[in-house]
Amino acid sequence: METESHSTFLLEFHTEKNNFSSPDELIAPIKELLEKDIGEVKEVYRRCSDESVNVILDCDMKSIVTLQLKSSGLVLMNIDIDGQHSSTFNQEVDERLLEYDVDHVVADVRSPFQHIQILHTINFGNLLVLDDLQNLAESDLVYTETLIQRGKIDYTGKNILILGAGDGALLWELLKEGPNMVTMVEIDETVMKLCSQHLRSACGSALDSTTGPHHQIIVGDCLTELDKLKSQSVLFDFVFSDLTDIPLSIKPQNKEWQFLLDVMEKSLGVLKPDGQFLTHGSGVSSVQSLADFESHLNNLEPPVEFKRCQAFVPSFMEDWVFYQVRKTPNNKWLVDTLLIPKSHQHLLAAQIT
Repeated sequence: METESHSTFLLEFHTEKNNFSSPDELIAPIKELLEKDIGEVKEVYRRCSDESVNVILDCDMKSIVTLQLKSSGLVLMNIDIDGQHSSTFNQEVDERLLEYDVDHVVADVRSPFQHIQILHTINFGNLLVLDDLQNLAESDLVYTETLIQRGKIDYTGKNILILGAGDGALLWELLKEGPNMVTMVEIDETVMKLCSQHLRSACGSALDSTTGPHHQIIVGDCLTELDKLKSQSVLFDFVFSDLTDIPLSIKPQNKEWQFLLDVMEKSLGVLKPDGQFLTHGSGVSSVQSLADFESHLNNLEPPVEFKRCQAFVPSFMEDWVFYQVRKTPNNKWLVDTLLIPKSHQHLLAAQIT
């Protein structure tokens, strides 16, 4: 089998904006990391301007690395390496580079839970970035409308639970649908405060108050709150999970997968028999991670049936996949859901067999 002549790896990450004034403090650790994996690294070219610092590195005659440090704090790295040495790098990535036309940083705060940034982009408006991952932009109404299946699901008079969605967009759009009550659980109050100020075209006035005629916001951990709701026998017509994306790695990452499984299982525990669990997956290009997610859905207890759809989300620059999940009505599920005392479960099971 022929060896590939070369491989290209594209990386994007963010650093503090003030690092731009002293680029060597950022370039030096990058060179050290490359030297560990490839060998000797020499800088062969540098060009500086008010907007960017561009550097070319020669890595032991095996690889050429191009670095772009932008004044906004964005760092772009392009690694071209010959095929013989490409296995040095972990190739379990989605091979996409998302580069935004950021012209200024609106907010940059570290909460007890994460690094929160709101960046202003020319094409997408203000963009919420959490731990260097884009979450939602003002341009992304289609994301929320596809998640709630607007025009396909009637939320009139329903009780709804939202997990996550600290940007407030999901809460805002659901409140337009005439629900009885929307309960939202978000762990990071700082995200909500920043979005209520700087992402207002997406969240409207939904985050201005923690309570209203048809909504309440609980600041807390969603798993803990799900346990509380279960213990109080509170049931919802719809449960939305707008939390972390499913892992991209081909090999499932135990921590992330376990969190998502816990969320799904606990959500089903507070869902009415005819209710729906709605969530997002990831981009259509992440074929394996979507297959892994659906495999987990197929093994849930109680058993579920699901549908999926997709829509192009502007700031994601890709079609995104969304899921609508229902419990499968079988005997075991009916017995468990109706909370019939164990001493009488055999009688109910006999009647519905």
